[in-house]
Amino acid sequence: ITEDLDWQQDSTTLFAAWQSDDTYEIVYYEYSFGTAQGDSNIVAWIDNGTSTDATVTGLSLTNGTTYYVNIRAYDMAENQSMMVSSNGLTIDFTAPEIGEVSDGSGTDINLSNDAANASANWTGFVDSLSGIELYEYALGSTSGSNDIIDWTDNGTSTSVLEHSGLSLQHAEQYYFSVRATDLVENISAVASSDGYVIDIYPGPPTFVSMTFDTAAELLSLTEDRVVDIVLSEPSVSMEYALSSILPVNDVSSLSNDSIQINLTAPFASLDTLQFSISNLTDMVGLDSSYAFTIYTRTQADYNDDGVIDVTDLATFSTAWTSADYSLELGPVTGTVPHLVPTPDNVYDLRDIMTLARMWHWSNNTPSLLLANINQYGPQLDIQQSGKILEIALTEDVVSGQVLVIYDPTKLAIENTIDLLNQNEIQFKSHFKEAGNLLIEKAFLTDIQEKHISLETNSLDEEDSYISIQYTFLDQFKNVIAQGFMSQKVIAVPDEFALHQNYPNPFNPVTTIHYDIPEETHVNLIVYDILGREVKMLLNQTEQPGYKSIRWNGRNNAGQEISAGMYFYRLETTGFVKVHKMVLLK
Repeated sequence: ITEDLDWQQDSTTLFAAWQSDDTYEIVYYEYSFGTAQGDSNIVAWIDNGTSTDATVTGLSLTNGTTYYVNIRAYDMAENQSMMVSSNGLTIDFTAPEIGEVSDGSGTDINLSNDAANASANWTGFVDSLSGIELYEYALGSTSGSNDIIDWTDNGTSTSVLEHSGLSLQHAEQYYFSVRATDLVENISAVASSDGYVIDIYPGPPTFVSMTFDTAAELLSLTEDRVVDIVLSEPSVSMEYALSSILPVNDVSSLSNDSIQINLTAPFASLDTLQFSISNLTDMVGLDSSYAFTIYTRTQADYNDDGVIDVTDLATFSTAWTSADYSLELGPVTGTVPHLVPTPDNVYDLRDIMTLARMWHWSNNTPSLLLANINQYGPQLDIQQSGKILEIALTEDVVSGQVLVIYDPTKLAIENTIDLLNQNEIQFKSHFKEAGNLLIEKAFLTDIQEKHISLETNSLDEEDSYISIQYTFLDQFKNVIAQGFMSQKVIAVPDEFALHQNYPNPFNPVTTIHYDIPEETHVNLIVYDILGREVKMLLNQTEQPGYKSIRWNGRNNAGQEISAGMYFYRLETTGFVKVHKMVLLK
């Protein structure tokens, strides 16, 4: 038997061929087919003449069964040769069983950033009969298709690494398909991967840039603002949210690789706008979330230093006098500090009131500390008239700040009401228990005399000292004068008074106390019981204050007087008072 086959796909036909080395003349051959060597249970013995091949059709062979051909020869004398059998031919008409296909060179991948090369591997393909002869793979844009890579012979290798020369598209999904062919060319069904997506951008979308510097920038209260965010890759969806102290008119949109947020003025002062971009999803389904915060400016804090102070008052004064409406403050709605401005291009009392409300909010602290500032410019010109301390200012002063630190157990400062009009504004923040008084003033015109006044009141009838820190600015916010000084405050009574001498009775010296609330001429005279003048103690002009004088019991001539009862009389403009005293010997 020649050209021996072990496997056959055809289940209807058996074919056999043989050759003989017999030197005797063979008259004819017989053959049979059976399921065992020598058996003829499939095809009985048939005379085949001298032909050395035979084909039997119309059979119904069983898959997986091995069939044998048997041959014997006869000569002219009808001598029969020994029977010869083949080693068997097994029928195999079932295709290989499919396995699983994984995208990538190892563990199954869902994403790839390589658009030029593709890899796959597979396991679990089985053919229990003739065995797998070769694998073929294909790549398509749908499961089982081959529109990207046509069916390609891969031999018996169970992987394809970096099939090159491709032009795969970002965000598109691709599927590897594999089929197996066994030894008799039975072709398996097609097994396809679950697909992978080309993602030429690594990871989920990220923020690349934003047209608002959240670390250094504050949002204007009166100007619309567009915030543009550039993304690292095209994205298809997002969830947007904005929370704030007061409502904000906003519109957001996502377009390919950018986000735009439109914010419509006006905005509330000192508001906190918290933005949330969640489920920002790219074209391949990867998502990320981001949050950022934008703070609005503080109304009246022109230089954005977090404090509304003398510098801001100077800016307001200059804007007022120059009619610079870009710096207008009112009118406003809302409550301090979250005021919402709606400027009307008119400077009036509403702008001043807005400044006043914000100033008091900013300076509402129970402890004001002296700053470490360098002495500059002229010393303050401070004069006391009665209970009033007058700080005279030069003509070029536009705004000023005076911080007074005093002992609240010894001194009270009474004037704590703001001054608001078309010519000047003066704000006061007074914390009496701490002994702190902050005064900031701005002049809106140059027609008035410029000064700052303090009304004092002694609590212990003693002179005291206050500490004053001051800064004064011109219209360009240049410092005219600044520094620190200590100022004596003379204790001044509220009214005229004459007090009982002490000691009383006395010998030979006593002290008389009297109160002078204003500059005036004072007579203080001692009389005897007959009304005769004994001693002129005072006859002069006196400055305001709590006064005292000692009398040594001598008369105008310098002589000691006798023991007895005497009267002392204080007389000033509109005031007369008499007390008696006793001199002992």
